[in-house]
Amino acid sequence: MDGRFFPHHFFIKPLISFIFVLLKGGINNMNLNYPIEDKVEFLIACVAEFAKAHSLNKKQAFNYIERYKGLDFIKKHYGVEHTFSFRDVVQHITDYCHRQGGALML
Repeated sequence: MDGRFFPHHFFIKPLISFIFVLLKGGINNMNLNYPIEDKVEFLIACVAEFAKAHSLNKKQAFNYIERYKGLDFIKKHYGVEHTFSFRDVVQHITDYCHRQGGALML
């Protein structure tokens, strides 16, 4: 894959792990009425927006979201969260991660 097709190559390994979780049963936590491609695109966009909002690089943002259970939050609430603006979603992820012990706040 070249960077023009998939510019988010810097966190591809953790993303692949996340996709495996979705495909091996974790997807049951997400509404099955939505295509997996939409969920993965949403996750990538969430990480990018979270990184921008918190002045992190995307790898740092992904690692933080993963460490403080933000991925679980996104999986569990995808059906609702994808209807909000990214500004709101970033706030929701930030708040959730903070309640799980994370230090970042907006």
